[in-house]
Amino acid sequence: MQERRLAHRSLPRPRMLSLKDGRTAFMVNPDDVIFVRTASKGEGKSCVVLEHRRIECALSLTQLLERLPPHFLQINRWEAINMEWVTMVDQSNREVHLRNGESLLIGGAFYKTVCQHLGI
Repeated sequence: MQERRLAHRSLPRPRMLSLKDGRTAFMVNPDDVIFVRTASKGEGKSCVVLEHRRIECALSLTQLLERLPPHFLQINRWEAINMEWVTMVDQSNREVHLRNGESLLIGGAFYKTVCQHLGI
């Protein structure tokens, strides 16, 4: 009965991102993710930054990027951002500014791709 009800839902549900931290699993809408940052090499953890929370998970940056929508771009060796949160690019300092007030450095190898994606 429940399967029949779920099959007839009219509104599509966004694909949720499952993040596990130890014995706790978080279900996150990818559009709520502002950026992700990998921990130091060898720690095997990443931090997923939302507007009002940070979630540590046992996924690498590469694994997270495989699960996130295409509007997430890697901007340096340690971070990837949701391009829909970008408010400004400081081209002289190679920084990207986000709606939540954070600013992150764009690595040299990633700068051209970020600028192309933003049309600058």
